[in-house]
Amino acid sequence: MNSNKGNKGTIFGWLGITPKTTGKGTRPALSPFQEAKTTFTSPDFKTNFPIQGDDNQRRLLAAMHSAHDNYHSTPEQQYGMRNGHINEFRQYEATLTKYNKMTQEEKDDRVYLPQMRIFKDHKRDEFRIPDMVKLKRTQKGSKATITEFKSKEHEVDQRLSVMKIISKPSVRATLSPFPNSASEPEIYQFNAPITKYKTLFSSDKANPMTMSEPHPTRVEQRDHNTFLTDTDIQVINKKSPSR
Repeated sequence: MNSNKGNKGTIFGWLGITPKTTGKGTRPALSPFQEAKTTFTSPDFKTNFPIQGDDNQRRLLAAMHSAHDNYHSTPEQQYGMRNGHINEFRQYEATLTKYNKMTQEEKDDRVYLPQMRIFKDHKRDEFRIPDMVKLKRTQKGSKATITEFKSKEHEVDQRLSVMKIISKPSVRATLSPFPNSASEPEIYQFNAPITKYKTLFSSDKANPMTMSEPHPTRVEQRDHNTFLTDTDIQVINKKSPSR
């Protein structure tokens, strides 16, 4: 990790990535909830999912560990929140499975940044932590997708906060170091344009097709698609397939 601190160019530049493009894979189905719960709550979970591999793999695995820690620090009575942490694991696991099946060229064109703080301008105290920021380079340049993982419905206040942040061009990001690293978090200007704000639902009870937007004035319809108002950021709600 770069040891110099401060606002020093784009995340892509810091990672040493130059523009090129590859194809894309198909997102795998989520593992069945009960099967995932058994895996997730096993005493050997962290041993079975060691933080290793390239930077993307390590970040995704570290996010799984974080979900595991949050699950065990949540009181048993809050079963809905606990289930949410299991669903986070299912989503990260599916992302990792997809990534592992990519060619090396496809892997080189993607940067996965789970649980990264984003904020606008210099208001570092007014931040949100989306479940995933994905950076991808294409022939036309780099682009970013902000993704939230939900079980079956939106978290209204959180959604509004994220919309307010990403609808502004001056978005910055706090890129945290890997676990057990002595490095401090670093701040980068988020110059890769955000093109999608996506919510992936895990529960079979979720029905994005009939789901109403919690903040209807924040979105507008264009060419049969939904966008954040006055931006080119497409708003997407999808139910993740499950086995």
